[in-house]
Amino acid sequence: MIMPAAQNSLLEAVRDFAINHLKATDITTVEDEIGKIVRTIANTMMQEAATKMSGKPTYSGARISCKCGKKAEFKGYRSRWIKTLHGEAEVSRGYYRCPGYGQGYIPWDKAQGLNARVWTPRVNELVATTCAALPYKAALGLVERTTGLVIEESSGEDMSSDYAPERLYISIDAAKAHTDGEWHDIKTAVIYEGKRIEGNEIDTVNHSQYVAVQEKSDDFGRRIYTKAMQAGYDKAHLRIVLADGGEWIWNEVRNHFPKSIKILDYFHACEHIYSLAKVLYGEESPKGKRWAKEHCDKLKKLGPASLLRSINFLARYGINRAEKLYKSAS
Repeated sequence: MIMPAAQNSLLEAVRDFAINHLKATDITTVEDEIGKIVRTIANTMMQEAATKMSGKPTYSGARISCKCGKKAEFKGYRSRWIKTLHGEAEVSRGYYRCPGYGQGYIPWDKAQGLNARVWTPRVNELVATTCAALPYKAALGLVERTTGLVIEESSGEDMSSDYAPERLYISIDAAKAHTDGEWHDIKTAVIYEGKRIEGNEIDTVNHSQYVAVQEKSDDFGRRIYTKAMQAGYDKAHLRIVLADGGEWIWNEVRNHFPKSIKILDYFHACEHIYSLAKVLYGEESPKGKRWAKEHCDKLKKLGPASLLRSINFLARYGINRAEKLYKSAS
């Protein structure tokens, strides 16, 4: 954290520079000049900060664990260049190597979120967010104009879709909220990665992002699409959309997530099953309630195959004959 006295001293120097060296001819020129100066100052500060982080601060001891079960030994410091939001900087990090397995490790890089590419996590995040909302060329042009970073289109594409979650879930719904003296529809969504813990058949929720906003469905669809792309939708091995039967939801899903697995949530599916039972068997029919309960139970445990087969029999043969055929087929 910068101490107030040091910050005040820096600001005083900036004011003095502006008074004596900035030529205020027009707004655009001043904005451009200040942008260049700010980037030059930021790059200088970034390099000095990287120098302070280099060397001993990256040392993790004489030995660290190797994935082979043995110990990787400290072999010295190795330098690399990184490209940050504030320009390029060089940093020297502790390097370890396992004599038996031959695997090399740089713990500092892993702790900082750095990979084989030169870009820092902050740059990756900026590019991924921008490219999710705009075509790559336009997005990278915007990044260059606002930060001075020049990133090739191919690099931007890689950076925006580096992460590949195993399963990415998108759940969409709506609720009523009383605002401005009236009730309004608030569209909601949660986007999260599903991970399986060994021995458990149910995914755990990881890296969840929540959205709640009052806006038109097409605007909300674009908003969720952007969030999903940031979360790795384009690279996910499985993409699952879970929602109720709202027509507006599935319109947006078909528009933005056509390659996803689409699931009607269990409780709304059961509501429809009971509604269908009332139509088929009568409003208060015990037989209809048993039919609905049986298929709700099977739906949860075994999936929709039994329900779909039963509905098919009912549609083709009528209730009495369909029940006999269904039982014999089961």
